[in-house]
Amino acid sequence: MATIFIKKILLISTVLATAITFSACKTNEDMHSVTFYDYMYTSITISLYGTEQEADIHFQALNDIYETYDALTNNYQGLEEDSEYLENIYTINQQKDTKLEIDKMLYLLLEDAIRLQTLTEGYFNIGIGKPVKAWKNLILNTPNEITVGNHIYIRTYENQPIYQRYEVIFFDETDIQVQGEDTTRTFKKDQLIYDIEVTTEAFNQTQAVIDTMNIEENQIILESEDETYFITIKGSDIELDVGAFSKGYATEKAKDYLIEQGVTYFSISAGSSTISVGQNINRPTQNEVYIISLTDPITSLPFFKEPYGIIHIKNQSLATSGNFEQYTMYQGLRYHHLISPFTLTPTHDYAALTIIGDDAGLLDALSTALFVMPKNMFDAFMETHQASLNIQVIRYNTDNTIDTFITDVYFEDLLS
Repeated sequence: MATIFIKKILLISTVLATAITFSACKTNEDMHSVTFYDYMYTSITISLYGTEQEADIHFQALNDIYETYDALTNNYQGLEEDSEYLENIYTINQQKDTKLEIDKMLYLLLEDAIRLQTLTEGYFNIGIGKPVKAWKNLILNTPNEITVGNHIYIRTYENQPIYQRYEVIFFDETDIQVQGEDTTRTFKKDQLIYDIEVTTEAFNQTQAVIDTMNIEENQIILESEDETYFITIKGSDIELDVGAFSKGYATEKAKDYLIEQGVTYFSISAGSSTISVGQNINRPTQNEVYIISLTDPITSLPFFKEPYGIIHIKNQSLATSGNFEQYTMYQGLRYHHLISPFTLTPTHDYAALTIIGDDAGLLDALSTALFVMPKNMFDAFMETHQASLNIQVIRYNTDNTIDTFITDVYFEDLLS
């Protein structure tokens, strides 16, 4: 008998696999896992059931898939000098108004991305990398230490929720004294969980930069001639960024590979937001589903992730977008990297959005597009497209309410 422990986290708190016990001596098959750390600025963990030799072959093939799409879609650095590829997103961005030959794999990815831009009426847009980068830079420039005059957003004190914004008027090694709208309070630092707000100066500087940007004239022109593929990008502020799509797209290719190879029991988790699973050998009496916990974006802390719901999935993919991983605080609101292509600013209607369906690439893009849609457009999109796209959605709003667009996925709301 062999006992294997495989743990995988989705949204920090989700356990994808638990202890498995079965007879390896009879089948020579077992669960095997690998984690890639070098691709798409995240960790990618894959678990599958098979022989050790089969697993080694599959893991190499899966590594090649992620390595390829990481190289092609990177928008922060160019290709290696000896790269087999023609261009990547970074090098394309450096050559505006120039018709460039690109690899077929990148062409097909971009073609799908533009199709999704049309489907979402522009709410998914791969040409807004420049304003996205500006908001990310603001997040990175959030102060690490408090100073007098800073505003802080207190989340909990002595494990009790506060969720109030205060100005720091005094602090020392043990205490912080703050001023609210109508009260002055003193807190013990070691009992306090808070976010430091970005300064008004830094926020206004970012907003001023955003206000100068014009993406209305952006153009992404894809052409193909005799199995040769080209791209031209035009626009003074155009900058391609496929980060909201590429991870899911590559994961879909990885899933397709495993299915083509006859692998039934597997899970793929790319970072904390994209997952694709087959069947779960751990749960033969529970229809072989994976049980996924969804992290509460409001109450969860960096070192403690509390679930707000549980879902069951099998032979499906899942993508999540939220405002609780990459953000800064300003005037009591979270400013994150998910921005509306029409206002070029972060939206504040939703805290988290989880989409379940068949295609991980589609879900990755839709989780971003729907997250920045106004509620009336969101609801209309679901009414029009839910059945044809075969998607199901759980929406956690910033007013602490949850809306579900579910037909046949088991979901348990832990807050009600």
